[in-house]
Amino acid sequence: MVRVLFLVCVGCGRLAFESAPDGRTADAIDLDAGISSAQLIHDYSLMGTLADGRGGPAATSLGGTIGAGGYVFGANQGLVLTSVVPSSAYTIDLTFQLTTVTGYRKIIDFKMLSADEGLYATDQKLQHVEVAITGCPGTSCYTSTDNVDASVIVQVTFTRAIDGTVTGYINKAQQFSFVDSMMVAIFDRPNAEVNLFVDDTYTGGNEASDGTVYRIRVFDGPLSAADVALL
Repeated sequence: MVRVLFLVCVGCGRLAFESAPDGRTADAIDLDAGISSAQLIHDYSLMGTLADGRGGPAATSLGGTIGAGGYVFGANQGLVLTSVVPSSAYTIDLTFQLTTVTGYRKIIDFKMLSADEGLYATDQKLQHVEVAITGCPGTSCYTSTDNVDASVIVQVTFTRAIDGTVTGYINKAQQFSFVDSMMVAIFDRPNAEVNLFVDDTYTGGNEASDGTVYRIRVFDGPLSAADVALL
């Protein structure tokens, strides 16, 4: 029997040889031909390695396990990216699933775990908290319409523009957009750490979930809605 191996061009502008459970491809070559509003600068495929496919600093594990199927973490065992995300204008694109989405479960911490504000999964919703401990909804919190369901793989894209405009997406659909006048979403500490799936010390680290993260991408500016649709 003659066996023929084909290269298959799949969505998201990638060449692929095989697929991971979440639909990623083993060959993490991104063509990004259609992305026009910002450049991909870091790409963590998390397929057996914490390395950055673009040659930047590797992600740091806080106690989880990296395998062929992604990075599996317990509560507060997420990942840390150091000196990777631009301070005030960027896009962070995450593909992950959380086991628990009731209450508050932190997804992105912007202030090296020193502040309660940040991006959360809150009672199945994506929520950006601008002013902590004041209760939501209201101008202190911005909440999605679509769900972040327990144990379901979801793609969350978070952008911030230099003028402070912050936009959140779930599975490429825009959920909220506002001006980050409180500068919550700025990484303004020296050698800033981006803590992912780790709760802050301000509230005792109690607002975290276990789960799996499958891919992390960082762009050097805010992607437009049209470009997010291509991810």
